[in-house]
Amino acid sequence: MLAQIGTEANTAALSVVTVAQINTIVLAITGALAANEADYQAYIDANVPVFGTPATAAEVQAMVTEAEITADTISATTNVIDNVTGFSNFLKIPAPGFHLRTNGTLINVNSAGILWSRSANGGNGRYLFTDSGEATFYSNSRSFGFSVRCIKD
Repeated sequence: MLAQIGTEANTAALSVVTVAQINTIVLAITGALAANEADYQAYIDANVPVFGTPATAAEVQAMVTEAEITADTISATTNVIDNVTGFSNFLKIPAPGFHLRTNGTLINVNSAGILWSRSANGGNGRYLFTDSGEATFYSNSRSFGFSVRCIKD
């Protein structure tokens, strides 16, 4: 299964991985939902550098986690489309800004919500970014001072 995910991520073919297949990974991938199967396939297709060949269980778990966060925020019934809807969402995503990695200066306080996810993209970290005009996931150097928020025990 890990080999299939790695191969699909690193070829031009579209992913056909199923939740049933994800749940066969012995290393206990948690939280994979049948309702999000198309989201997992799209994530595999869109995130080529994220997966090795074969993929690791940690890479697959990161995919499942990011898809769940996306379902609960950006793609929710009440979409998180900016920092206002981010705070009104059940996650209460704040807009604390962030610290510049070069000198520690605090930037975008009260205008940008930036939260690290547990996902990685090569040597970079993945994060949820919200401001007055967007809410999406990006990748950047892990040396930035973005916030971390535990949303599940």
